[in-house]
Amino acid sequence: MAVIDYRQEIDQFEEHYRYDSTYMRELLETSPEGYAKFHAFQPLASHRERLSRESFWVAKLAAMKTEDCGHCLQLNVRLALEDNIPKPLIEAVLRGGDGLPAEGQTPVDTTMTWFNGSPGLVARVDGSPVAAFNLEIRDGRIEVIHALRNPDKLRLFGKR
Repeated sequence: MAVIDYRQEIDQFEEHYRYDSTYMRELLETSPEGYAKFHAFQPLASHRERLSRESFWVAKLAAMKTEDCGHCLQLNVRLALEDNIPKPLIEAVLRGGDGLPAEGQTPVDTTMTWFNGSPGLVARVDGSPVAAFNLEIRDGRIEVIHALRNPDKLRLFGKR
């Protein structure tokens, strides 16, 4: 796609979602190739495979509320509404989970561990490992987080 087409797409996105896309414009202007990679990644950000739409948005909005900026959270609220997610469900997530249906409250147990030569954690649902995260720490800061979702490899952590 040509730079001019990307600019037009950013303009439309910004207008439609009332979202400040300055960082997208700056990336496009300083590195068109970098922006092309960012653009190509976008479908992966909404991939949910077997996860229900509601569960996907509960998880995404909860993560945004905890780890992202208010502007990104607002953008994702607009995206969830556009995806016909019920407003009461969105409001429950924004209240910290109070009022979520039972399936939105699956308890996740996390335990610290050590694997692949670095500290990490294992997330379990009903005692079975569902994900593991390995941290690369340099100078006291987390520099890289590796996620492990392969069920065959997760079996190594065992069921609790």
